[in-house]
Amino acid sequence: MTTSPETWRAYRRTKDRALRDEIVEADLALVKRAAARIASRLPKHLRLDDLYSAGLVGYLAAVEDYDPERGVAFAAYAVHRVRGAIFDELRRLDWVPRGVRDRIRHTERAIATLYQRLDRQPTDEEIARELGVDVEAYRSGLADGVTLVSLSATAAPDGEGAALVDYVRDTQVADPLRALAEVERSGVLGGLVDTLPPRERQVLALYYHEELTMREVGTVLGVTESRVSQLHSSAVHRLTVLLRRRRLGESDLRLPEPASSVARSAR
Repeated sequence: MTTSPETWRAYRRTKDRALRDEIVEADLALVKRAAARIASRLPKHLRLDDLYSAGLVGYLAAVEDYDPERGVAFAAYAVHRVRGAIFDELRRLDWVPRGVRDRIRHTERAIATLYQRLDRQPTDEEIARELGVDVEAYRSGLADGVTLVSLSATAAPDGEGAALVDYVRDTQVADPLRALAEVERSGVLGGLVDTLPPRERQVLALYYHEELTMREVGTVLGVTESRVSQLHSSAVHRLTVLLRRRRLGESDLRLPEPASSVARSAR
């Protein structure tokens, strides 16, 4: 059930509790869907209920901030806020095992060294040789990592600044200033993505833009789900290295706040 624009306008005007409850109930299921989708790519010890609770905070904030006059559907706006709240909670928990984090750093240093030496993206075989392992061991290590591990990491070497997940293109932009910034940001990241091997570009496109699951991506590409996970992890490692080389940080790629948010903070 979708809330009508008239109901939204009435709620923004009156802040009536009954209207709020109606609005919250209408799209509440999207919180559970978003939490379940993210949980499917995380270690089993992370509870779905905890992710749902974090997503619910983002959902309720979306209810308060949503402006129906911007022409963006609430569900599209809310799911972005829900996912952001869940990722924020994961970063706060710092749930990535030390061994996994160390392996990520070691791999990214090898990619950076080879990129500088070769002036191009290194192959899996070259990365494996730099790490002192065979290519199957290197790929197996990529598959062992969780999909969100690298994506939740920051591009800056010191761990500060925006996370890579914050650079994923948001297709629901209505504000003209945000639209302009989005074009610039997408252009920067798009240029970096274009340097990736073709198979890794395909994985990113199907996973983020088509929003297929890892299994569905594997079906489309004719490879196993494990291989898709390897390709995804490899792509994120490469992007991390490129962002660091270009010294891109949060200020380079962050979208400006909507005018309505600025006005609220000024009051």
